[in-house]
Amino acid sequence: MLAMLMYTEKWETECRMEEKSRKIPKLNWLLFKNTVAMLIPAVIVFGIVAFIILKYPILYHNTCHTVESLDDMKSWYEKRCYIVRYNDLELKYTGYDYYENDKRLGAYYYSFIDDECLFVLVKTHNPEPILKNESICGRMMSDSAHLGAMIELFVTDTGLDKESFSSVVYPIMISEIDYPLRKMLLIWVFIITPFVISLSFIVMAFTWVIRPFTHPSTKKLAEIGDRFLVYQELNSQLQREDVVHNYHYYFTENYLILNNLFTTDFIRIDFIRYISKHITMRGKRQIYRITMSNPEKMFFEKDFRLEKCADEIMEELIKRNPHIDDRTVHVFNLPGAEKSEEENAEDGSLNALIAGESSQSVHNTEDGSQDVRNAEESSQDVRNTEEKESDAADGASDAEDMKIYTMRRRLSQMDDDEEEMKIYEVKHRLQKTKDDDASDELK
Repeated sequence: MLAMLMYTEKWETECRMEEKSRKIPKLNWLLFKNTVAMLIPAVIVFGIVAFIILKYPILYHNTCHTVESLDDMKSWYEKRCYIVRYNDLELKYTGYDYYENDKRLGAYYYSFIDDECLFVLVKTHNPEPILKNESICGRMMSDSAHLGAMIELFVTDTGLDKESFSSVVYPIMISEIDYPLRKMLLIWVFIITPFVISLSFIVMAFTWVIRPFTHPSTKKLAEIGDRFLVYQELNSQLQREDVVHNYHYYFTENYLILNNLFTTDFIRIDFIRYISKHITMRGKRQIYRITMSNPEKMFFEKDFRLEKCADEIMEELIKRNPHIDDRTVHVFNLPGAEKSEEENAEDGSLNALIAGESSQSVHNTEDGSQDVRNAEESSQDVRNTEEKESDAADGASDAEDMKIYTMRRRLSQMDDDEEEMKIYEVKHRLQKTKDDDASDELK
């Protein structure tokens, strides 16, 4: 019975360990999922290109094959491989050129090989009489207009018998001008290059599986320390019981691990000094962006679709690293941003003091602005008066007008003096009345 109980307890312990291992995967597994996700497009491209190459032998037919004799030329022509390279040829100029739109693009040459005359259309603008040890890369053509025209011209100019000369001429010629350069470029761009890239990516993916610490996602571990040692530390911490896991993030003792479909990011928690959250738009969807930074060590940004996920990460980071700037906690109202009553009272008094100083500065500013406006109005009146006087002076064209102007000015001054005198008398009477009332009250 005791043995049965011990076996049951052992089985339950193993089940719990298996359940935990399933819940918190190893770092190798996280990187392996990224590798598979990146490998799928490469495998698809590799399969499509391989199918095209096997089904339609485009590369085989358009590869430049090297030939050393006329029999080799005939053999490749029968295989429908028309692009060849013939080395070490001694060519002689026929005197005939190839033109397109009144522009010379090439010249016709010939060479006797095994008692047969091989015609070659060489791409050149300045033909030379003899070409020695020439390497020709072009397209083979049989029964073409070029070859027929050359036979006719030779027979006409030399007076040879057409049938006799035709029996000596090799039925296939090589044309450098008809070399399919654009077609070869398209083949390289759309077939060879994708094939090579996808194949190399598949080989690198196998390397990442065998040596996970070489995965592209682990490159930034070198900024923390030795890449391999930091990877081992992460893998070890990820298997502990204190790992916090939710959504697609993992909190270990010293690291935050963010696992996505194609990448896995690693952030050293004690490196973070500032953290903030921003709301951005991606199309019609709201994205919550967390920014973690340290001017001396790191800068990291990550976008989240769920605000709850972003808030949980910020809250956990602040709990684990007390050196993170607390102002971000107060700004974003995360849990843990509660203050004590004394701190609230101090903040309230400080806010009241700031508000009082702000209101006083506002009043002072208003008074100052009122004085400035009054001064501006006075200066404007002075300028208006001066303008009127200059206009009047300019209008006085003779002495009589000047006398009239002078009399008017004197009258206006007298009126102003009388007004000022009246104002002064009124003020004096009011002041005297106040003094009398004050003396009466004292009595």
